[in-house]
Amino acid sequence: MAAEGPRGELDAHRSTHIAVLGKKGTGKTELAFHVFETYPFDRIAVDPNADIVFGPDVEELPEPPPARWPEWPAEALGRKPRRRTFRYVPDFGDPAYREDLDRVIGLAYGHPRTLLFVDEAHEAFPAGRVLPHARRALRQSRHRQLSMILATPRPLTVDPLVISQADWVYIFRLPNPNDRKRVAECIGWDPKAFDEAVFALGRFEYLRYDAGEEDLAHFPPLPAHVIRHHAAH
Repeated sequence: MAAEGPRGELDAHRSTHIAVLGKKGTGKTELAFHVFETYPFDRIAVDPNADIVFGPDVEELPEPPPARWPEWPAEALGRKPRRRTFRYVPDFGDPAYREDLDRVIGLAYGHPRTLLFVDEAHEAFPAGRVLPHARRALRQSRHRQLSMILATPRPLTVDPLVISQADWVYIFRLPNPNDRKRVAECIGWDPKAFDEAVFALGRFEYLRYDAGEEDLAHFPPLPAHVIRHHAAH
């Protein structure tokens, strides 16, 4: 069925999990960031490729990341904005980069009413190798008012809970049949019908699975203002 889009504005007063899946260049990260921007309270983004354009209020998390939520800098006292936005760019050359990623997840988990956005989520939530903070986030984040947007090009490589626990699953083009099978299994959809729905997608079009309604909807292409990053490159 067709639907208007994009949708997915987050209700900051409840914990929401979103999985965004699709091969590189389909609009996956753009849609994830579009939803990220709708959240009115504190946010953390993991940006492995350092290519997401944030607003002027973004603060960079240091390497290694802190174990506690950072204090306000002295120059911000007296003019605190409504929310704080942190970005973390992991160093994949560091042998401890997975532990550092997990620490960032713990930072979000320990700060109530926060949104965590992880691009390349297979690095932080790898199938069969999820570290402690990521495990808590997948299983207990609703008790901590933690919302998450987890994006990956390869659903087969992330922990299945990333998909099966999501309130909304956004699906762009997935050429690998094993990836499509994993998604279909996680959302409880007939694999053949799911394949047909994915094959019907055009450029920048996507599916959205709504777990509450158990509905899989086909959305038209992302609008130009959302995919401007692609147009610029």
